Amino acid sequence: MNNIQQQLVRQMRSFLTFKKEHETEIAENPLLVKMATDIESIEKSISELLGQQDRNSKALTQEKSSKIGDLIELTVKVCEVMSSYGNYTNFKVFTNIEGCSKTELSRCRDVEVLIRAERVVMIMEENPTEVTEATISAEDITALKAAIAAAQAVIDIPQEFRRSQHDITVKLEDGLERYRNIMNNSLKDYMRSKYQQSNPDLYSAFALAVDVDAIPKRRKALVGTILDEKGAPVRKVRVSVDGSKPVIRGGKKGGFNFQNLTPGEHQLTFSRKSYQSVTVNILIVPDKTTTLDVVLNTIKVEEAVPVE
Repeated sequence: MNNIQQQLVRQMRSFLTFKKEHETEIAENPLLVKMATDIESIEKSISELLGQQDRNSKALTQEKSSKIGDLIELTVKVCEVMSSYGNYTNFKVFTNIEGCSKTELSRCRDVEVLIRAERVVMIMEENPTEVTEATISAEDITALKAAIAAAQAVIDIPQEFRRSQHDITVKLEDGLERYRNIMNNSLKDYMRSKYQQSNPDLYSAFALAVDVDAIPKRRKALVGTILDEKGAPVRKVRVSVDGSKPVIRGGKKGGFNFQNLTPGEHQLTFSRKSYQSVTVNILIVPDKTTTLDVVLNTIKVEEAVPVE
């Protein structure tokens, strides 16, 4: 799957988590129940397809590993016999076969193993007398050629596997398109019109669930200014959100903003040396920017009265 399809799957599963957490409220609305049930059915189908796709890939990987392993074993077996004969008779052609030890072949890419095995077969075919004298049987040669063919078949992805994966991809695309239509053309608008005003908590939870990938695109969830009691901007103010580690906010004009605050209530604490700290509770609403202006009062230091 591409990135967009992966995002859709994550969004769909996030929505189903929202459905489970708000089962009672959703059950009160038959149309909402039907939409959610359809999405649940689509997600089940897609999960099964993804599982099948993964199993197919693993099966091919295991088959490839097995076939290449068999090819390596047979190539090593034949090469060892050829090398033994070559060393005994001083037949250099059989002693100069490079890169065909088990260690060397195991480190090769699959295609390179195939090339080296085919080279061994070619050397034997060019030297039939020496092959016979080395007691390499026709069965050994046939087995090696069969192993080469089997390895070639799994290295060149089988047509059946390609067709199967293509069919799964088409079904995945169809399922995700049906989900996208329900979510973007029906469910989002319905939830907004039905619950944004009447049940803002439910709508906020829904928006958070289905817009997990869109939330970071929000430019400013909260904007405002930090001023002192005389209206002058206060710079470099430490701001803590919900008790988290403070961050520095407040530019030359006292402006500040926060991105990506999730919908719901948040508590902000503003503090700076020589100023009284201020704690404010705010409500972030989906698809809207909240404005907050903060006033920090200076801490007045009483002048010391000289003692006569």
